[in-house]
Amino acid sequence: MKALIVDDTPDVCMILERRLTHMGLDVTTADNGALGLTYAVRDRPQLIIVDWMMPGMDGPTLCQHIRKEPTLQSSYVLMLTAQAGTEATAEALDAGADEFLTKPLDDRELSARIRAGLRIATLNSDLADRNATLSAKIVELEVALATISTLEGLLPICAQCKNIRREDRTWEPIECYVMKHSTAQFTHSLCEPCLSMLYPTLYPAEVHQR
Repeated sequence: MKALIVDDTPDVCMILERRLTHMGLDVTTADNGALGLTYAVRDRPQLIIVDWMMPGMDGPTLCQHIRKEPTLQSSYVLMLTAQAGTEATAEALDAGADEFLTKPLDDRELSARIRAGLRIATLNSDLADRNATLSAKIVELEVALATISTLEGLLPICAQCKNIRREDRTWEPIECYVMKHSTAQFTHSLCEPCLSMLYPTLYPAEVHQR
């Protein structure tokens, strides 16, 4: 799994990189928000640790950019700051951070938050993969349904009675065949020539010719 550290304090970067490497992660570091965003889009890390106070693009702004990237939706973002209190926590979470940790960092708490973040990132990634697979299956089913609902190829039809020959070489009325192989429905009536032929006294041919 990949991790990205975005912090302009070399000592903090070193401590975090050592901890994450010890936990088996492939770690990349950036000393500013703009570079961090570039690395995040490029590498799509499962875990991103962001410092709040940085020159140029600060932590909350970086989080907002991260959350706008479709490929980073499953990444877990942990924000670090020397600020404490409910207001700072709310601002970090509103910006898109998943977790908030105050400095100085406690090693045990940091490790626990990282492990929790990796579990959540894995679940998010698995869910995204399953959703993508499901979406692909839905498209396949829609294409298959459209194909089933469309009659294709040559139909063997009787020139006299207009019945259709089935694969077992038996015959059935054309309307039955069409309804079985498409979404079309039939209503029945009589055209004027048939009315004249079947009921000549009630519907004489000259009436329909006017």
